[in-house]
Amino acid sequence: MSDEQRIKQLLREGIEAARNNDRATARDRFEQVTELDENNERAWLYLAQMVDTDEERRVCLSNVLVINPDNEKARQQMNRLESKRRDEEAQSEVIPGVSRRQLLLIGGGGGAIVLLLLIIFLVSNSINASNSAATAQAQTAVAQLGTESASTAVAQQTFVFETQIAAVDTATPVPRAPTLPPTFTPSPEATVAGEEQLLPPPGPEVAGNIVAWGGVDVASNGARQLRLYSANGEGEFRLIGNENDLGMDVRFAGSGDRVIYNRYYAATFDFGLEAINTNGTQQQPIRTTGILEIGQPSYCSASNQVAFVGVPEERPNTENLQFDVEPPTQLFVLDMATNAVTRLTNDQIRYSYPAFSPDCTRIAVVRDDYNSAQAGADVIVLETTNPGSVTPITTDLSTYTESSPRWSPDGSQIIYAAAPETEPGNSDIVVSSATGAGTPQVPVRGPSDDILPVFSSDSAYLAFSSNRTGAYNIFIYRISDGQLFQLTNERNSVFVGGWWQ
Repeated sequence: MSDEQRIKQLLREGIEAARNNDRATARDRFEQVTELDENNERAWLYLAQMVDTDEERRVCLSNVLVINPDNEKARQQMNRLESKRRDEEAQSEVIPGVSRRQLLLIGGGGGAIVLLLLIIFLVSNSINASNSAATAQAQTAVAQLGTESASTAVAQQTFVFETQIAAVDTATPVPRAPTLPPTFTPSPEATVAGEEQLLPPPGPEVAGNIVAWGGVDVASNGARQLRLYSANGEGEFRLIGNENDLGMDVRFAGSGDRVIYNRYYAATFDFGLEAINTNGTQQQPIRTTGILEIGQPSYCSASNQVAFVGVPEERPNTENLQFDVEPPTQLFVLDMATNAVTRLTNDQIRYSYPAFSPDCTRIAVVRDDYNSAQAGADVIVLETTNPGSVTPITTDLSTYTESSPRWSPDGSQIIYAAAPETEPGNSDIVVSSATGAGTPQVPVRGPSDDILPVFSSDSAYLAFSSNRTGAYNIFIYRISDGQLFQLTNERNSVFVGGWWQ
């Protein structure tokens, strides 16, 4: 086995161990990689999460930044370490009972008042300490000796007090850290509705459950809590898993009791596919090898397969600099029974948002030939058994940017979001024939960004996320009369994943 192959194997073993919380094994594998290749950026970054001390972590992150000064993850981690160090210095006592942080107050506009309070505090402590010492001595010695000791203690305390005041006058303030300490973890916002419910909630005739990801974006990478909403509720939800199970692009997986999603692994700063029951049981990591940046899964129960996008680890040689810097995501299908992976595309085009047709014979996907003069995102449909057979659904290139196509339950229509080139943050909801024929319909349009549309199982409603109230919330559109309902009204965004009835 060559060194390159050995490094890839060690990285895979280390990542697997880290995800299983086997820190010792993960550390060993990442250390072996750094010994074989001291300039391996990924290994140093992963190793930083497995070491035991902040000093070791600082060394690992420094190596990452030497290799790649633009590594934002390493930069953020290093900033947190420096913030923690400065905060610990600020909390340290420069004189008994007084921290450096407290001394900083004296340098502000209220210095005289704070100094006076500090003097009173110290005098009080001195007197209390003196009285305590005198009382203890009186219990074990004669009254005369106790009186002499108390007088001596008062004199000593007076000297200590003068020394402490001098220290206050000459202390140099330490700057406060500009960022939060690394232990800070934002708590998700309450699930109660906001101050104003702009639209009525859906009525009892709206059936089924909607799966979504929402809440605080703790890691600033799009990963949020997995949630299950009643389609006719008023924003109440049930967590899928626990509050630390974060992910995105969640879909139902064959039933209303199981989902598949792109899970975030904090230990290795990356994502991977995972299936889980909606009650949080039977977590099933979906393993693949030779594919990086895996995401956007779509499950089809008819064939027990998962379509997803990812970057092949083995990349073709090319002189195209843009391709080298920004490798395109390709389209893959995984057979859940055999774990066999089939690559459906093999080109320099970027694919995103795959969606299986109800019978699993076709996949709708966004295709962007960003390396060519014909760049632009368009929706296409390709056959799973003959991926070279392509049906274009949109052909407007960069005039509109399409995203997140999904099928109608009968497979006759495709719904997606589309934003004009002049207003990239103003997507509307569009419905087109799955054959690409006819004129597309735009049931939801307006000045807000309306994204991630899905059909209800009975095709009577559409659900989508929109920022028309500030954060992205879930709205439901009744197709028969255009009535719009609001399912959630939260301060943190909530994104639709799927609808099961």
